Amino acid sequence: MPPLTPGSPSLQPLPAAAARGEGQQDGPEAGGIAPVAKGTLVANPTAILVARLWAERDHGGIVELHLVGGSVILPEWYESAWSQGSHGLFASQAADGSVTLTAVAWDSIQKVVVRQVEGLPDGMFE
Repeated sequence: MPPLTPGSPSLQPLPAAAARGEGQQDGPEAGGIAPVAKGTLVANPTAILVARLWAERDHGGIVELHLVGGSVILPEWYESAWSQGSHGLFASQAADGSVTLTAVAWDSIQKVVVRQVEGLPDGMFE
């Protein structure tokens, strides 16, 4: 199995269109498991919010996820196809080049902070 790198297809940043819910977002096939049928899962409200705020990375934003218990993660990637259930899948790269994958329970996110955004996002605070 090839190593995961920031250029790996499954670790690409979520495009803004996908974050807004545009286009098909069926679950991936893995190990003989068929994708989840469209409409089977009910989206978690936190997942919807994180996906929308993740799109602000296109405008220079840095996303921080503040979890129950006080820990904070600063992911560099968000995998929408694997984040349709109870958990979101995120990844970050360490200084040594290794990649850390983190599955976060949507219900464990207490606060989402997006820093360094250039202006207010379109359609918000109007």
